[in-house]
Amino acid sequence: MIRRAATAAVASAAALAALSASGCGDEGRTALTDTQRTSSPALTQAPTPPPTPTATQPATGAAPAPTTPATGTVDERSGGAVAPEEQEGGAGDETAARTPITISIDGDSVTPRESRVPPFLGVKLTLRSRDGAAHSVRIATVPGQFEVPASGASARDVDGLQPGTYAVLVDGRSTDAVLRVGTGG
Repeated sequence: MIRRAATAAVASAAALAALSASGCGDEGRTALTDTQRTSSPALTQAPTPPPTPTATQPATGAAPAPTTPATGTVDERSGGAVAPEEQEGGAGDETAARTPITISIDGDSVTPRESRVPPFLGVKLTLRSRDGAAHSVRIATVPGQFEVPASGASARDVDGLQPGTYAVLVDGRSTDAVLRVGTGG
């Protein structure tokens, strides 16, 4: 900012010197061309006042303003402050809350028989095969189907669910297992 003010002051002095060198009377005066008028910062911009000290910037010394990690620059209009979104760990870095649920499949048996989660919160749903066989699992109203590998697991983040009781289907068959979302007993 100081450099910009110094540049504007030098340009103003140069423009004044050029005007005074052209003479004082009407007969020797030359008019500025359009190019001179538009290309001279002294004629097109008002000089920028020097910055005022703030709480983060001492009145003396050369402490640099903080820079943003993404761009390495600071918006001059912010007074040197960096927006929370631009700071590491700032706004927007949050992870959505997820309720972890693990359901195990062993042949025709599914445990636990009942899993409970709060409504409208995301669910980290993990399905495990305990019997050494691969399974296809579907939970009513949860989009898609889970393909559980033999003696393995399949996990997926599921967006928040509406309140209700949802059946757990294994290999296209109904089971006695349910997922309860925000409902009582």
